[in-house]
Amino acid sequence: MVVRGMARTRLRVSPNLSQHVTQERWESLPEYLAETPGWARKGQLLGLVSGPCRGYFSLIPESVAVRDARNPTRLFERGRDFECDSEWGTLGRVVAGSIGGEQPVLVDYAYSLRRLDSIVEEARGKLVLRQGTPHIATPEPPALKAGETRLANLWWPKAAERLEATQLFLIQEVVPPKPPRLAEQLLPQTLQKLTRGEPVTVLAWGDSVTGGYPGAVVWHKQVIDGLRTRFPKAKITTRVLGWGAHNMADFLAAPPSSPFHYATQVLGSKPDLVISEFLNDFVLPPDRWEPQYRRVHADFKALGAEWIALTPHYVWPGWMGLPSERDCDRDPRPYVTFLREFCERNGVALADAAARYGQLWRKGIPFTTLMVNAVNHPNTAGMQILAESVLALFDGEKERSR
Repeated sequence: MVVRGMARTRLRVSPNLSQHVTQERWESLPEYLAETPGWARKGQLLGLVSGPCRGYFSLIPESVAVRDARNPTRLFERGRDFECDSEWGTLGRVVAGSIGGEQPVLVDYAYSLRRLDSIVEEARGKLVLRQGTPHIATPEPPALKAGETRLANLWWPKAAERLEATQLFLIQEVVPPKPPRLAEQLLPQTLQKLTRGEPVTVLAWGDSVTGGYPGAVVWHKQVIDGLRTRFPKAKITTRVLGWGAHNMADFLAAPPSSPFHYATQVLGSKPDLVISEFLNDFVLPPDRWEPQYRRVHADFKALGAEWIALTPHYVWPGWMGLPSERDCDRDPRPYVTFLREFCERNGVALADAAARYGQLWRKGIPFTTLMVNAVNHPNTAGMQILAESVLALFDGEKERSR
């Protein structure tokens, strides 16, 4: 029921039901490696893949049935013959079980697609509920026609037969957060070189979100494109050092023979500006953050390099301690609090992507819909939020140029 003033409109909601796959044929099952992280295991069920996208927590685990392709009446037993990862939707044989290494099998299972529906006010004022197109990871709300207004989105993160209050995302007016200090105060050398057209070397340094992956235009490319628009004379050389599934501490500990050796690859690239992005730092013990960030800050100062530190984007709510993707303006991760305070204490430019991600629910967007794996890898739109947080540091220059 939608109430606007004295008017009441009843809208019928179509539930998000599970999808079923029968007899998905596998010529052989890989060995199930329990000690390997879920995201790195082989044996991805095909229904949970859409191009570069993967479905996390999409599999309905009790639905999985594995049969002998040569004798379909023979049903294998989970835990004894095979195992499946309920979170990542991967399947593998148990070596001690009765599925051979070259034995074909048939797999039945069910899974959830994700969906965003919209409550729309049509051009003549009528309210309608418009259903979005389901997707395994990155659903988009339905398109609007000329003169229409989107009032709210209904979020279906999994198969469900009823609508809960946490699925309603009212669209509100949002003002993007402004950085407390701009480039003219914290990045004067970089700003001067960009303005005058002098050569500038920018190092993008981080983990997989910096290194890149299919399904996303990386944030640093969007940053450089934005800087070239703001500073037409700019002569920018970009260097990228992204180490997937690693953090800043790993760079600092890497041996000289490593392609990620800190002294050789980070300091040795002699950057004018370093933009760092370390989502994976938030899982480190908190007592590690201050020493390593102090060391890096001292090294950059000695090198004469300026530094922009990105706060990390939001990830799967359970990893962050969030009960839902609504009402999440405040990032609860201690690492984000640390990074904000460290930058303020030490005069380091802060690009606060986390603050922008915290506002997405107010725009009607559940933040995981911007992840190609539904968990922690932003798509192009998600990467854009990181880029916008960096470019906001240069908004003072943009205002002066008008």
